Amino acid sequence: MAKSTYFDPRTNKFPYPVDTDKHYIVVKKDDGTKFDKDYPYIDKSKKMRFKMRMVRILLYLIVFPLSYIRMGLRVKGKKILRKNKKILKQGVISICNHVHMWDYIGIMNAIKPFKSYLLAWDKNISGEMGGMIRSVGGIPIPSNDPQATIAYINVVKDHLNNGG
Repeated sequence: MAKSTYFDPRTNKFPYPVDTDKHYIVVKKDDGTKFDKDYPYIDKSKKMRFKMRMVRILLYLIVFPLSYIRMGLRVKGKKILRKNKKILKQGVISICNHVHMWDYIGIMNAIKPFKSYLLAWDKNISGEMGGMIRSVGGIPIPSNDPQATIAYINVVKDHLNNGG
C-alpha cells in the first residue's frame, strides 16, 4: 500500500496506491465491533433514530452550506430528481464512485429531503469515524462470516422492499 494516503501538496497529486486491490484509506482504530448475524445492520432503536435526526439537522444547518462554501459543492439536475419524486418515494438504489473522503455529503445534499443509507466497508464502521458514518445511515458490509452476510442481505432486501 502507498505510504501516504492523502493529498501531497508538493506534487499537487494524490499518491497512486501500490496495491490496487486493497483499500486506499488505512483505518487506524478498531473498536472491536463484531458484525455477526445478530448485529442491527439498520438500527431502528429510538436512540439511533434520535441521533440520526439530530445529525440531519446539523447537516442541513451547517454541513451542507459549508460544503458549498468550502468545497464549492454544486448540485446539478435537481429538477430531474423533483420530476421523479413519485419514483424516489418508492425507494431507489444509487450507485456512485467513491472519489472523495466526503463525497457522501454531496450525495445526501443532492437527494435531500429523502433519507439515505450507505453501504460501508465494515472497517470504516468499526473505525474512528464509525459513529458518524452510522449516524448518517451507514450500513456495514460484513466480511468473513457467511451467516452475517446472509443477515445483512436480508435486512437490506427488507428495507428495499419496504420503500427504502
